[in-house]
Amino acid sequence: MPGYARAVLGTLAALACAAMLGAPLAIASSAPEHTTNLGIERGFGRFAVDGAHGHVFLSEPEAGAVAELNSRGRWLRTISGLPGAYGLAIGGSYLYIAAEKDGSIMRINLRSRSPSAKRFVSGLANPVWLAFAANRLWVGTAPEATGDTSVVSINPFTRARRSFGNGDFYGADFATSPADPNALYMVEAESEPQAVHRYDIARFPPRARASNPRFWDGGWGDMALSSDDSRLEGAAGGDNGFQELCS
Repeated sequence: MPGYARAVLGTLAALACAAMLGAPLAIASSAPEHTTNLGIERGFGRFAVDGAHGHVFLSEPEAGAVAELNSRGRWLRTISGLPGAYGLAIGGSYLYIAAEKDGSIMRINLRSRSPSAKRFVSGLANPVWLAFAANRLWVGTAPEATGDTSVVSINPFTRARRSFGNGDFYGADFATSPADPNALYMVEAESEPQAVHRYDIARFPPRARASNPRFWDGGWGDMALSSDDSRLEGAAGGDNGFQELCS
């Protein structure tokens, strides 16, 4: 199970790119100019931004819930009944939540005035990480119970599942590209050092386009693509730093 305390929420500095297969850059940490207490005392896992409505969702694994905030950080509501809620992804008008302890993916209709979570798929082994890209939901599972894991891809309309990787990934965390909907970045989050891969997911099975076998040494936090799609930013909760690669 991922260390929830390792989740990182911050603003990443824009630096010069390092080669995808070369040594990543170390980014010095700095204190934020302003912080806001979100009132979440038991820790959060991941966050997702609903840009269409100006809302932010934070998963609370220990509470089995998701908190909804406005863009100023004001608490709006808490949606409970999500055992082990961790990974979040927004696709279309839905928020998807990985409920690890329930072995399911839950779904919330963002257009609803009174949003509630409904089970989308079940029967998954430790679903933890989520991404939405190329009109499909991508699920990474924690390897404690099953060893090495595959990535599960789910059609949001038919709920049909497909997997790839043949169990070769030791945990799979994702980042998606704001500029290229057919690009999926994956880090083997439960290995050390963590390897990062870029996949072309326009067709199935996905095709690996680039890899860095030693992206990060240390506790894994999270990663994201810059808005211009040129830089991949990675964070590690235990090492208090960021690394940046050319995407």
